[in-house]
Amino acid sequence: MTAIPFAGVFQPRVVFLDDDQQFLDTVEAANLSAKTTLTTDVKETLDLVTAREVDFVVSDMNMPGQDGVHVLQRAHQANPSVGLALLTGYEPSAEQKKVLKEIHADYYYKGADLLPLLEEIGGKALTLYVTKAEPGALTQEVTVLQQRLTLLEELHSAWTGDLVEQLAMIPNQDDPVIATEEGPMSIRALIDDIRNLRPRGIRHIRLWLRGKRTVREARQ
Repeated sequence: MTAIPFAGVFQPRVVFLDDDQQFLDTVEAANLSAKTTLTTDVKETLDLVTAREVDFVVSDMNMPGQDGVHVLQRAHQANPSVGLALLTGYEPSAEQKKVLKEIHADYYYKGADLLPLLEEIGGKALTLYVTKAEPGALTQEVTVLQQRLTLLEELHSAWTGDLVEQLAMIPNQDDPVIATEEGPMSIRALIDDIRNLRPRGIRHIRLWLRGKRTVREARQ
């Protein structure tokens, strides 16, 4: 089965700088659509900014021997076009807010539920990426995305057709089932899920991606 590599299309390059490894692990687990670099190293972050290898920088505020506001200020000086955001558990001072405003940096408060916050930051990074990208580059990315969506539609039709064919192989059963990783699954329900792109159907598509076993083989 042909793979659908969505990586590389409309993906801003975002650096998360934080001395808290647990936070960085949370960012990694969130599987953001952006190309993320996770680091505890200020120098690495600034080197990426200087080399124009990053579109957006997200920095923690309080790190050992480092002030996140100052780090973002240095990043802005190295590349004024890079997007900036500060993550903090504390209210920035009036002076810090002034600096953040001058360098066009947003600031966010770390909370118990980080996923909505990460999604918001990812959205900001994507908006900046699209706004500053060259029109020709965006046109190329749109073309690639259209091609991949067409392929996905073709695969979706093929998956559904394959299920219908397998269902026809056992016509004497009112509601045949197939073995899945989560136990027996109604073929009719699975077909309906896939046709409507519901999560359960999508989750079990991998049953067919792993060799497209027939219903008869799965029932043995």
